[in-house]
Amino acid sequence: MTLIFIHGIAMDPDPAQAGAIEASWRAALARRDRDGRIDAQPRQLAYYADILHKYRPGLTMAHGAAAPERPPGDEALQAELLSEIIASIDHGALGLVDIGLAAPASAAAPRGAERLGPISDYLPRLPADLIALIGRFLRQADLYFTNREAAAEIDARVLATLEPALAAGQRPIIIAHSLGSVIACKLLAAMSGRWPADQVPQLITMGSPLALAAIRRRLPPPFGRPAIAAEWRNYYATTDFVAGGQGIPAGGDARIVNHQRRGMPFPYHLPEDYLDNAALADHLAATLP
Repeated sequence: MTLIFIHGIAMDPDPAQAGAIEASWRAALARRDRDGRIDAQPRQLAYYADILHKYRPGLTMAHGAAAPERPPGDEALQAELLSEIIASIDHGALGLVDIGLAAPASAAAPRGAERLGPISDYLPRLPADLIALIGRFLRQADLYFTNREAAAEIDARVLATLEPALAAGQRPIIIAHSLGSVIACKLLAAMSGRWPADQVPQLITMGSPLALAAIRRRLPPPFGRPAIAAEWRNYYATTDFVAGGQGIPAGGDARIVNHQRRGMPFPYHLPEDYLDNAALADHLAATLP
């Protein structure tokens, strides 16, 4: 089996660094690899950070980045996402007072700019690194869903890794983080009609914004586990702002399983911190031959 990594936001935009990203993910997985079988699997990284940077430069992660002069969320999708994130995050786990912003109950409920008043007061309480992370996610999600040219180029890059693995009968296991989980879900759903069911033994997502209704509404319906994936395991942390601190709604599908990743270190969203997880490694190893 081949492990296919699909990264998320804030990665280095230099393609020469793709190998370093793959190596970092591999090292994090290896820390919980009980018998070396995970580390022995072939691996590929579906890298697209350079495309994100081409269309919207300056969105890579920088430690100690200054907070923006105003809260992110100027555009409609960004405002909708931000209000949903702040409404659902575990304020107590962050040592912050809940600002009492209820999550919108439906697509017709008030959300977006009209809900940002209390949030404008809330954001300055957060560390600058965390505000920067939120801002980058909002802008990159906005780019993916509003710029068709950028989305098409990103999708083509990821498909160039996925499709050859499927065509070669490698039965790839997909491990996707952050925005990468959105891309993986969308592409696998579109591929399900062209490939037999369960060709992907396991889809693993981490810190996934698919937990947010504003993201799910923008994917082709119906939302759910792609038929090409035999099982979907999602890892989240209640303090992860990109996931709104919650898991992905599973509906009645017993093959979508959420796992809460406890004790996530600041800034609560890094892929290496999700991968350094005994439960994830055990579930992954159980799928391997």
